Amino acid sequence: MACSDRPAVIEPRPRVNPAFVTGAAAAALQADGRFALSPAVVSPPGQLNADQAKAVAVRYVREVAPFLLNSWIAAHGSPIAPATLSACDRALYAASPYAPLPTTVSELSVRKFGPHWIVPLCPPAGPPQVVVSFSALATEVAADLNASTSVLRIARADLLTFGLPRGTVGGMYSPESVASYAFTKTGQRVSSVPELVMTPMPQVPALARWSLSIEGSVTLKGSESGASRQRSSLMIGFTDRFTESGLLDRNPSAAAKLLSWTDPVTKVTFTPVLLSSAPVDVELVTREKP
Repeated sequence: MACSDRPAVIEPRPRVNPAFVTGAAAAALQADGRFALSPAVVSPPGQLNADQAKAVAVRYVREVAPFLLNSWIAAHGSPIAPATLSACDRALYAASPYAPLPTTVSELSVRKFGPHWIVPLCPPAGPPQVVVSFSALATEVAADLNASTSVLRIARADLLTFGLPRGTVGGMYSPESVASYAFTKTGQRVSSVPELVMTPMPQVPALARWSLSIEGSVTLKGSESGASRQRSSLMIGFTDRFTESGLLDRNPSAAAKLLSWTDPVTKVTFTPVLLSSAPVDVELVTREKP
């Protein structure tokens, strides 16, 4: 994605112009220009909810700042004050891209390959500086939020943090910004609320990749494969790095990769099966003009 394509600093609560949406996306758009998200991605049953996810991310970053701050600053490229960071906007629920795992695996594998929360953190003014991801199934950490003297129990949470390089498009962490981006890049109204499916390993969950539908179809051309394809469903998000994002599609030239994983507890080796919705083997694409 060219620098000139990048939106300016993301507004704290991005909004969608009603003219950009239709169908289910229009039905979910509230008067304030924000999507009313499904309870399944705000408060998933038996999992951490969105408010808890934001609290976990902020608390964790402040607890580990003495140990990780230098690495965050090195990645970000400028100073970071962890005590001033808060959730930029929404905590984002990323559904698992994998089919159910074998019953022989431990809870650690179920959590690693299961749904995750992604929480970008911002200073009082400015784009995201740090992003945190962790298993939505790690409900034990919720109890720690009310115990100010204890350290969050994150050993089984598959928790990762990254300093976000300057130039990272913060809008990739907002369903509203993603919908607006889709309309701007395709000229087609968005007909579904953007959905987030976790980026599969070996890449990291924080590389957010969204799926959505548009009312018509567009012809897209791959930046790596050079292949053209017609699409009425789009993918928008990061490639394999935070500094590169935009319209995505599966790269037809990419070789299929099978991930073999050994459970750290049971020592059983298995191959996770990706769902058809998994945002894997992507390349940047651009719209071909009619």
